[in-house]
Amino acid sequence: KGVPQEIPQELIDKIYKERWEEVWFFPGYPEHKEVSGVRGFMGTDPVIFMAINPSFGTYPSKPDLFYYRNLKKHGFQNAHLTDLFKVKRRNVSVQDLLKNKELFDEAKEYLREEIKIVKPKLMVFVGKSYRKIYERAIADLNLGHITTHYIPHYAPQFNNSTKRKKFRKALREIKKKYLMLHKKR
Repeated sequence: KGVPQEIPQELIDKIYKERWEEVWFFPGYPEHKEVSGVRGFMGTDPVIFMAINPSFGTYPSKPDLFYYRNLKKHGFQNAHLTDLFKVKRRNVSVQDLLKNKELFDEAKEYLREEIKIVKPKLMVFVGKSYRKIYERAIADLNLGHITTHYIPHYAPQFNNSTKRKKFRKALREIKKKYLMLHKKR
């Protein structure tokens, strides 16, 4: 079981090669000892961590390492990490992406494929301020059987020492919830 290379390759072929837009998938960082083992997009455990869209920062940034380090610490190194929108778009707000029905529908279809492959018991939405967007994105995907949870974002604009503590606390809660769901299998 795993996330087949077909999804990234299809996105690369359709979005990058045809439209010349930069696509993004959470990578593994094997060269960084503290986070090696975190599989990113290729994670296969039945849990998905989903953010809204890729940033334009340099990877891996300090916040990325913070995110991966904490995922690893809490046992989520093999979680499937993804973004709703997998395209880096400069000077385009999330609200503008949502207004584009074709792009929004495309994003939902790729998410549907990821969910079909990973078969998550738990979906964790990264960034509580995006709750309505996440709810809108998953509304017609018939995911009632999947437990959902919202956690604070790890990105720099949302990240200070207080928020990092809240993020770590949220991951501890997620771990408990995930372990309970795993026992039900």
